Amino acid sequence: MWHSLLFKVMVIVGGILSACIALLLVFTARTHESQLLRHAILHTGRMSDMAARSIRPEMLAQERTAILDIFDAYTQEEELEKIRLFDKDGIIVLSTQRSEIKDSVDMTHEMCIKCHAEGPPHVLPPPLERGRIFRNADGARRLAIITPIYNAPACYTCHDSSLEVLGVLDAVFSLQGVDASIHRVRQAAIASGVLAILTAWVAVAFVLQRFVRQPVHRLLVGTQRVAEGDLGVEVAVAADDELGRLCAAFNAMNAKLKKAADEHTRWNRQLENQVKTATKELEAANEGLRAADRRRAEFIRTVVHQLRAPVSAMQSFLRLITRRIVGELTPKQQDLLERVDKKCGLLLATVNDLLDMAAVSDERPQRPPESVDLGELIARCVGQFSHLAQKRGVRLTLNGPPDTVHIRATTRDLEYAASNLLSNAVHYTREGTIDVTLRSEGPVAVLTVTDTGIGIPEHDIPHCLREFYRGDNVTQHLYEGTGLGLSIVKKVADKYGGTIDLQSTLGTGTTVTLTLPRTTT
Repeated sequence: MWHSLLFKVMVIVGGILSACIALLLVFTARTHESQLLRHAILHTGRMSDMAARSIRPEMLAQERTAILDIFDAYTQEEELEKIRLFDKDGIIVLSTQRSEIKDSVDMTHEMCIKCHAEGPPHVLPPPLERGRIFRNADGARRLAIITPIYNAPACYTCHDSSLEVLGVLDAVFSLQGVDASIHRVRQAAIASGVLAILTAWVAVAFVLQRFVRQPVHRLLVGTQRVAEGDLGVEVAVAADDELGRLCAAFNAMNAKLKKAADEHTRWNRQLENQVKTATKELEAANEGLRAADRRRAEFIRTVVHQLRAPVSAMQSFLRLITRRIVGELTPKQQDLLERVDKKCGLLLATVNDLLDMAAVSDERPQRPPESVDLGELIARCVGQFSHLAQKRGVRLTLNGPPDTVHIRATTRDLEYAASNLLSNAVHYTREGTIDVTLRSEGPVAVLTVTDTGIGIPEHDIPHCLREFYRGDNVTQHLYEGTGLGLSIVKKVADKYGGTIDLQSTLGTGTTVTLTLPRTTT
């Protein structure tokens, strides 16, 4: 509630209206109070003037008792408390309160300063400036009106004709009734103000509830339903104002969204049908490719099996001849036959690589994977290549892990991968070292083979894992091979969820890193 738009607007608008009503009531009350005081001053002034005129004959006759009787008659009025007469020197000559007679008044008093502030006395003060309001000892307010007694030719017998004012008549009027009226006006103003403010708050709340909160609430509910996916919602338009036009705009927007969503759904259905059709076609094509790959692998196996036996027999016969077991040879015959023997060896190595590739790629059921001690397998492979490395003048070293590293795979596949890595390193390293490192890194085993061989050109590195690919520098140096070694290693890594990384610098050496998941048994 405290954070709602209705509450905030009610507070702001209601506060402004309340302030305006309060200021209006204060102004009205003060105006009424001023009018009451003005009326009291004028009324008292009229009574004082009447008293001054009515005592003139008695003053000429110097009948003090008659004057006091007249004063007493005027004080019979309910709110006129006393009347007194001052001479020009400020001495009380006559008063309805006899004890004040012959008392003197300070000429700097508030009632005297109006006429005697500066210079000669101001003998004709305006009517509304003759009054003063003060409080007596009892705390009640009083209104006093001074009325000058002017000199006249009839008074010249007793007074100097140069005098303009002979004395001042001072009438004291009680403001108790006026104050009671002012109090009633203030109470009425407060009561009417409270009522007006409450009415204003209720009116503001009704207007905001009717013309603001309800449309905003409908818009909020509609927006929430749209956010939940209900694009069929429509907000009722109650009036042709800004909020009504906003509701109409919301409905138009929602209609466009629904149309777009329907179109999107239709396109999605069409796309799903097309994807299903394309998936079926792709699956059929993949199945055709797999069948073709199986036929290719079967063909390779058949061909290499058919080639392996005769090539092995040819190499055996050539070695019998070159070793002169079957008879003597001329030097030229010896050289030619040794070249043929070498070519047969290369052909047999190619046949073996093709058989390894076919074995690794074969999807047919084979021996199930087992827990293989990778450290023992790598050590065995390093031992197999150590004689060839030593023969080439290359130092081959193995750095094994402190603990046993087990890999869940077939021994044959791991031997293919390790043998090809070591074969490449020994084959392409003429001098220097080959470092084989096996370590554990959390859940994986990492096999790294680093050599100081001829290296690989940077532009050839991304292609070296493809089948039958050989770099430019290999052809340049006449290194013989099939280009299947690293592709066999990659197939083993992919087969068991591992990775292979190749880092090389031309003329400096190559580092191949094979990562395979470890097993605890």
